[in-house]
Amino acid sequence: MDVASLTLSSISLVLVVLGLVTWWFTRSLREPHLTIEAKCHLRNDDPVFLEISVRNQPVSGWFNRCLLSLIGRDERPAAEQCRFTVDVCRAGWKKQMDGRWNDAPEPLVPFVYHPPSNQAMSRLIYGRRIYGVPSLAHAVDKTSLDLFPGDEKSWAGVFVKYKGDSACYGFNTGSYFHQYKYPEYEIVQGKFKIVVRFRYGSHQTSETFLLINKGTETDEFHFDLKPRKYCKQRFRCCRSA
Repeated sequence: MDVASLTLSSISLVLVVLGLVTWWFTRSLREPHLTIEAKCHLRNDDPVFLEISVRNQPVSGWFNRCLLSLIGRDERPAAEQCRFTVDVCRAGWKKQMDGRWNDAPEPLVPFVYHPPSNQAMSRLIYGRRIYGVPSLAHAVDKTSLDLFPGDEKSWAGVFVKYKGDSACYGFNTGSYFHQYKYPEYEIVQGKFKIVVRFRYGSHQTSETFLLINKGTETDEFHFDLKPRKYCKQRFRCCRSA
């Protein structure tokens, strides 16, 4: 083998190695990266909602930017058609429900005037009290959302509780037809492991929380959603309910 052929083979090998290294280091940059956090909506409202926020983290740092440039991209892809489910677990007990994004259409027909009190549902939107009644024609189940990389967060209510009620309830589209007290997703007093599972395209990710539901108050000591680190005890979810 002459020197020219040997040099050409060496250059080809180096290019292949560089390509593999670039592919390996940019693997996480070529996929959506979701961060999930929990918060309470309004403590002084009734009912009180526990929500999660989801953000598709943008790429940061000059080194990561350079790696993206090598593959002809300037940002992560969007998490397209993102849906989620919520698992509520305690030792020997498990319940799963479909999640609902706050940006999804509400299955409510608004009232201009005050409707009958036994049918009305009210919520505070931009400081104004809005009344409405549930409508099956406007119900959209299993809604999805495209999450683009950036600083904007997308929100979803996952649990709801009325003051004076010892139980709390999982929240989704069906909740509107039960005054937010969906019997199928009733959760008694106690501490529960919560696993929120997201699916988007061919990817999936999850985040774990601790749901605290004790007593009839809705302050942070009696009704809250804590991060994963608070799940100190082990939960075994071995059957569905």
